[in-house]
Amino acid sequence: EAAIRLSDGDLNQHVEAISSDETEDLAKAFNRMSESLRKMVDDLSVERNKLFTVLDTMADGVIVLQTLFYLRLGEGIIELINPAAEDLLALKPGAALGARFIETVSNPDLQTLVFDALATNKPQNGEFELTQPRHYLSAIATPLSRDNQNGVLITLHDLTRIRQVDATRRQFVSNVSHEIRSPLASIKAMTETLEEGAIEEVKKA
Repeated sequence: EAAIRLSDGDLNQHVEAISSDETEDLAKAFNRMSESLRKMVDDLSVERNKLFTVLDTMADGVIVLQTLFYLRLGEGIIELINPAAEDLLALKPGAALGARFIETVSNPDLQTLVFDALATNKPQNGEFELTQPRHYLSAIATPLSRDNQNGVLITLHDLTRIRQVDATRRQFVSNVSHEIRSPLASIKAMTETLEEGAIEEVKKA
């Protein structure tokens, strides 16, 4: 009965030997196994909680797609998605889990990236723009196994701030260049005039 409950997931099983024969050794072995399983599950649970804490708080988006045999190449079921990815792709929290990727994320560039990663079985990266809301994203699609049976990992990095800073820098350089160009042109004209003999005329006068 304890073994059946253990196989059903109840790891808090402990049996007492009813005699001092070989059943006592069997009971001790069972109790050690139950304790080892409970410790292993507890450790895995702690690591799982750490992983989800990292995923929930990181700024980069993370999506894990599970590829299924009945789906076309390049498609998959969203098995994991963190809040950053939901925010970047303007998805409602929790709504994308279990949904088909191609029906949830309508961006063709990102879909192509996933397709190429599964078709070549190699990581693919690219940059693309989302219009609603407007974001510039860098994406990497990485197959999770050699035979593509375990899906693909997608990581998204928001380039919007970097693009804005770069655009501001270019505008600043353009404005400064324009403002400096006129005074430099005047200085150049006066210098050429002096080189052509105007300085000698001033001395004679």
